[in-house]
Amino acid sequence: MDPWVAALHTLTASDIYEVIPKCHFSRAAQRSKESLVSEASQFTGDLRQVLDVAVAAKQGSPSRKRKRDAVPSVEPRTSRRVVNEVEDYSTNPNNFLLLPTSEEVHACQREFYVATSNDSVKESVCAACARRLWAHEGETRVLQDLPNAALLRLLQAHPAHDMYDGLLLVKEALSQEAGLHHEASGWFCHGCIAALVKNKVPALALANQMWIGPVPLELWRLTIPEQLLIAFHYPCCFVFKLFPKNGSPQDPDTLQRGLSGNVTTYELNMPDIADMLKGNLMPRSAQVLASVIAITFIGLGKVPKQWLKNTFRVRQPIVMEALLWLKANNPMYGGVIISDEHL
Repeated sequence: MDPWVAALHTLTASDIYEVIPKCHFSRAAQRSKESLVSEASQFTGDLRQVLDVAVAAKQGSPSRKRKRDAVPSVEPRTSRRVVNEVEDYSTNPNNFLLLPTSEEVHACQREFYVATSNDSVKESVCAACARRLWAHEGETRVLQDLPNAALLRLLQAHPAHDMYDGLLLVKEALSQEAGLHHEASGWFCHGCIAALVKNKVPALALANQMWIGPVPLELWRLTIPEQLLIAFHYPCCFVFKLFPKNGSPQDPDTLQRGLSGNVTTYELNMPDIADMLKGNLMPRSAQVLASVIAITFIGLGKVPKQWLKNTFRVRQPIVMEALLWLKANNPMYGGVIISDEHL
């Protein structure tokens, strides 16, 4: 067994969680001590330093068995009495607002330092599933040593697939030292590695029919109203709330551009919408937008109507280019007729 892993086995799960919060461990690692130690042994930087201190403190303290042999038989009662005193101290109302001890202050500072260190907030992209996760939720693996890597191969590849040695991976998440193919490595999340070890295709892997490819420019630059005008289905109604940044609604540039808040669902008038969607003409009639989009400006005074043109604009050339791209690349839009009147 690796000496570092053996040293970590001297710590209990409570000892590890005491110096490193649970948020730094994946759910799979928290199921058993063996998996917890296995993941903790992969930590580097500040997290590794904290574990070194905990192991040294554990090995330097006498064991419970030696303590029982060295004290009289009344020691268990004394221990219970000390525990009760500690519990009384924490629940005694007379201790309210007492200043913390220097040890408690140092412990809080150490936990804050660990939780906000570069190693704790570092993110990485999984080469198998393309998810962006915390760095401690995965590990770097050499592709040559990846278990059951053949599961990430495709029987029938798409022309737009960017394959690496026959594997459908995220190339941006791979690194190759000195240009040697056999030394290529990548960062993989624990979930994907666990599935590969069990000889299963990871559920969220790109090779498991989860690849959609890069979004083309013709579709990426569409605003929400433009997307709705070329859509076949409308599963929800969009409600936008715009707040002035400085409390004054006199300048449209002060309106926030990010969207956040609660989600509200509304029952759509499906018969009327269905009447407007009959036929294969694209883009849809502008009347559809009034049925699926609601806009609320929150602030003092009246909002000039011309602001809507800047905030929710529909550009005729952009919609036309998007429809042409969909007709050429999406079979569902093969029978669509582009209406000059609707444009």
